[in-house]
Amino acid sequence: MRLEHQFRGYIHLKTIPEASPALIAEAGRYADRISINIELPTRDDVERLAPQKRFENTELVMKGIRDRIAEAKNERKQNAKAPALAPAGQSTQMIVGATAAGHCAIVTFPVDLNRSPRELLLRVPGLGTKSVERILRLRRWHKLRLEDLPRLHVRVQKVLPFVITADHNARALTIDRENLTAQLRPASSQLDLFPVESSVMTGQL
Repeated sequence: MRLEHQFRGYIHLKTIPEASPALIAEAGRYADRISINIELPTRDDVERLAPQKRFENTELVMKGIRDRIAEAKNERKQNAKAPALAPAGQSTQMIVGATAAGHCAIVTFPVDLNRSPRELLLRVPGLGTKSVERILRLRRWHKLRLEDLPRLHVRVQKVLPFVITADHNARALTIDRENLTAQLRPASSQLDLFPVESSVMTGQL
């Protein structure tokens, strides 16, 4: 697509663990993102429902891709003409609901705010790209504590069940509880049929 049709749009390359590393690296030069499906949340789930697959193989290949992407970024810092490799990074997908795996297994929580890479931080409910960048900058000089989060424009109560800081460990909490969805759902409010501002300005209902 890139060479024959001069396509300049977004390309998401889906591959499999058994693919040749050299072939993945070559294809990654033309793709914006690479992904390999991990299929199911846990190793036990994969062994039970997809015994022909090996969870360890997928992890190993994904680690290799991650390392090659990092190497390519470093090379481009040294030489702007060096070829890029999946500049949008790597992602994965899985089937949710086929097993009894709970929230912790599915979303890899809790996430250590002082140690976890950017891609994991972005998976935490309540952390956006800007707050993640602030976290990455601050933790280079200072171990993050809960008291630091409001200054980084992070809602503490929203991230509390999913993170580890120097003074907090979400593993001590029960994440798979029935009220988790209710805690994360925005509070409902009654909408006005006739906005007050409009009524005041026009004198009409």
